[in-house]
Amino acid sequence: MAQYSAAEISNSLAGRNTRLSNGFIDFLGASNEVIGSCPLNATAGVVAGTTLTFSGFPKSVTPAIFGTAIASARLRTSALADLATGFTVGLAGSGAQVIVNKMTPASGDTISVISAALTET
Repeated sequence: MAQYSAAEISNSLAGRNTRLSNGFIDFLGASNEVIGSCPLNATAGVVAGTTLTFSGFPKSVTPAIFGTAIASARLRTSALADLATGFTVGLAGSGAQVIVNKMTPASGDTISVISAALTET
């Protein structure tokens, strides 16, 4: 397996940060149905070393589907092109890449997206 330097990883993350300007984090169920979508800022985040931390959180998301557990997240550009899929989602303390306040929203709930970060090694 190839090993990239921290500088190369940082440059790669900076490119993703630019492509994700005004993009989205989509929360997906087990069958890839979109439970909710969280808009990213014009400056999607900040790159520090090998981590891209998304800006402007916490944010609230109104679910489109209720009673379905969030299984993963994907990143989409402002043109709705998939940039990456399979990101982990969990509650605070879980170590997931995207932290939310609830994994299975019920009718009338909103999802609070606490934070989102990508770390590469």
